[in-house]
Amino acid sequence: MLWMACGVAVAMLFSCSTTRNSAKMSGLDRLPPPSELFATLDSIVNEGWQLYYSERVNWIASDLVLEKFDMDAIGGSVTWKPNDSVWAAVFYDSGAKNCIFEYRYNFVLNQEESMDVSRPISSLEQIEINRKKRMIEQAVDKYADSLFLESDYHRHGLTAGTTI
Repeated sequence: MLWMACGVAVAMLFSCSTTRNSAKMSGLDRLPPPSELFATLDSIVNEGWQLYYSERVNWIASDLVLEKFDMDAIGGSVTWKPNDSVWAAVFYDSGAKNCIFEYRYNFVLNQEESMDVSRPISSLEQIEINRKKRMIEQAVDKYADSLFLESDYHRHGLTAGTTI
């Protein structure tokens, strides 16, 4: 019986040392404390949900606007988050002066609203439209060669998406 107890104690000793060595070898010893790790994971999950809501709003709004308007009447769109609980998609005319359709989704209250009354683009919406345009221009300028576009497409009067 004493031999059995000693055998169990030795086995536990080896298993503990193996676990410690395994943790060092796998990098587990470099992990942040659980509270930090959980906060990071929470922020990743929250970012995933925000991406989902953004894509969902854009998808639903696109379907709704195409039921009411011909593609030629739509100059563009922008999807943005006007406050902490709402995602909005705004579709504007070819001159980017008037909003022709708007869809809003409050993900906290699970409420949605769509409006197809023409109105002037608000200053905040104009900021988002300009931000989107700048981002697309910068991406095309930076990555155009890998997209088979000329990187200096502005000088040639070409627009994003033009193939050569």
